[in-house]
Order: sequence, then C-alpha cells, then structure tokens
Amino acid sequence: MEIKYDVNGNMTEMPDKTMTIRYNYLNLPSVVDMIIDFPFNVEYSYRADGVKLRKKAPVPLPATTRSPLR
Repeated sequence: MEIKYDVNGNMTEMPDKTMTIRYNYLNLPSVVDMIIDFPFNVEYSYRADGVKLRKKAPVPLPATTRSPLR
C-alpha cells in the first residue's frame, strides 16, 4: 500500500491506516477521515492567519451496561 500526496506535498491518503486527509487553501488539514472501530472524521477550523480555532471530533460513547436477565 502506497501513501499518496497532493501537488503541495501534503499526505492525502494512508491506506494501511485507513486514513484520508483534506487540506484547506492554507495547506492545513481541514478534515481527517479515519476508520478505527467505526468510520469517523475530525474537522479543524483556522483563522485567516493559520491559527487553529477549533477541533471537532466525535464524542466517545459511554459504555453501556446491561443488567443480567433473571
């Protein structure tokens, strides 16, 4: 499996890690799509000067507990 890069040298795909990365006009990662146990993505927001403002990631689900059947 081969890692892929865009014309600016940014890594865009890493097949062995099931990850793809999309970049904004500043060549900063804007969306990272991954599959670990389930598909999810992480989104980043930046100011015009490139300072990261926000990282939006999925919230882990709480562990479910089941009462035993009686």
